[in-house]
Amino acid sequence: MRRILRKYIPPGLIHHIRDAADQELDFIPNREATLTFLFADLVSFTSWAENRTPDETVHMLNLSIGATSSVILHWGGHVNKFMGDSLFATFEDPVRAVGAGIEMQKQFQILNLIGMKDASSEIRVRIGIHTGPCILASIGTDDFMDFTAIGDSVNIASRLEKSCRPGAVIVSKSTVGLMEDQILISHPITVEAKGKSAPLDAWYVDRIRYTGPRGTIETGLDDELF
Repeated sequence: MRRILRKYIPPGLIHHIRDAADQELDFIPNREATLTFLFADLVSFTSWAENRTPDETVHMLNLSIGATSSVILHWGGHVNKFMGDSLFATFEDPVRAVGAGIEMQKQFQILNLIGMKDASSEIRVRIGIHTGPCILASIGTDDFMDFTAIGDSVNIASRLEKSCRPGAVIVSKSTVGLMEDQILISHPITVEAKGKSAPLDAWYVDRIRYTGPRGTIETGLDDELF
């Protein structure tokens, strides 16, 4: 049973549950935090699935979501939730979030190269990233609750993803401002976001430099795949 639960409960949530249990609480307390939010959405997946069997659709969805979630975990992020053919994740480090976004796009380049019969069957993904304050809150009823991040910052990340062109990574001004000279190739863009009175300044980020415990690396959308 424990092995099954671990497949359905994100590792980050288990940590919060343990902390609440240690405090002898029957819920996870709300708290404020500043995080980097990443939304990823499969483009035209609904129309792609129209001509596939249910088994083919589930297989491709699991393959695609598996590719994205493994990259997120590798770069130190937490998968907050799956929403059909889209994904919501959080990061404490904005550089790692952008690095994960670029690597996710490269994973789909490989997936399409080796797994698709022709260009019409390609699966592409849009990725939007934003950094800002949020509330980590328990939402729901006494019978069922969801612990998730809420707030305007989360909405901005979602709006950016919807404005992103397929195969790209769009990053907000606040996230770019935290990355100093680690962005190597980028292109500015203005986004008209639903629910916002003024356009959002953002950048398509193609390549970054990341310094970790084992040194400095570069990763970019134009890297050779093999």
